[in-house]
Amino acid sequence: MGILDDIKPPQKKHRPISWSHTPELIHVEWDDKKAYAYAARALRLACPCAGCVDEWSGKRTINEAAVPADLRIAGLTESGRYALALAFSDQHATGIYSWDYLRTLMETWTR
Repeated sequence: MGILDDIKPPQKKHRPISWSHTPELIHVEWDDKKAYAYAARALRLACPCAGCVDEWSGKRTINEAAVPADLRIAGLTESGRYALALAFSDQHATGIYSWDYLRTLMETWTR
């Protein structure tokens, strides 16, 4: 067995073909015909920013009980062609959600 046996071809990364949002949801349609509606509160709890995840351990530091049940998306901008930057009604606005991360969340949450 040689080193080339350990090399795997890169996996295809799925890309959104369309997306839309309301204060409660972000709806994404993917290039493989899958679609998913991401709830605002679930996205806030999954925020990947350094304020919500310890940079050294990877442990989530966000207090779930402190996130309001009626949390809304207060603002949303595209960050290049690779991500969405979200602002929430609890004044948290440092999370950048890459399309790869959103796809991973969808696959995790639909298992």
